Amino acid sequence: MGIGALEFSGLGLNKFGIPFSTPLFVLTSLVLLSSSVFFSAQSLPIWALGIATYITALVWLTRNKVKTSSLMGLFSLSGIGFIYCALLPATALKLLLLPHGAAWFLNLLLIVFFGDTFAYFFGRYLGRRKLMEQLSPKKTVAGAWGGLLGSMIAAVGMWKFGLHYVNPVHLILIALAANIFAQTGDLFESLMKRVANVKDSGAIMPGHGGVLDRLDGVLFAAPVVFAYSYFISLPRL
Repeated sequence: MGIGALEFSGLGLNKFGIPFSTPLFVLTSLVLLSSSVFFSAQSLPIWALGIATYITALVWLTRNKVKTSSLMGLFSLSGIGFIYCALLPATALKLLLLPHGAAWFLNLLLIVFFGDTFAYFFGRYLGRRKLMEQLSPKKTVAGAWGGLLGSMIAAVGMWKFGLHYVNPVHLILIALAANIFAQTGDLFESLMKRVANVKDSGAIMPGHGGVLDRLDGVLFAAPVVFAYSYFISLPRL
């Protein structure tokens, strides 16, 4: 997610013109991501220390060189960035560490990718009414419904071929909730790009945009899938 953090900087942090902000943001995001995945017990103090260090470094490195409003704006947007580029990706990766983690991680991906595929075709052939034109002019209500259907189909498939021990009704409900979160992730990414006045978050994948363009839905859906899979993996009293 280092590339994702770099893309996030380009979408918002760079506009403040504050020296060192991008490398410090990327480095801090990677530290926070690593601590959340590999050092769960220590993640809270590491997050506190990491964010405090980030703020401290920029306050002293930019002393008397930037407007206080710019510095405050940078810190506010950086907070969203740490969630987007560290906490949410860590939640997705931590699925792999749970019992049956590979199946749950595949479930997450299929929920999002099936949802995206069905949303595209429903929107293309049935879409008339716009969903949120001010954020994403191409998204339609029909596409949103199609996305929900696609995610439900993915959930049924995972129940048949990977998560058969889970109540299928639960899997379908998880898929519906995760798809709503994934669509929100798409809209959030669209909002970021509209504010930055760019078409894509990056160009690492020609014709498909950047890392954040491809993973926004996965990042937002991950907490839904993780929360359920985590709690059912806890030992019963």
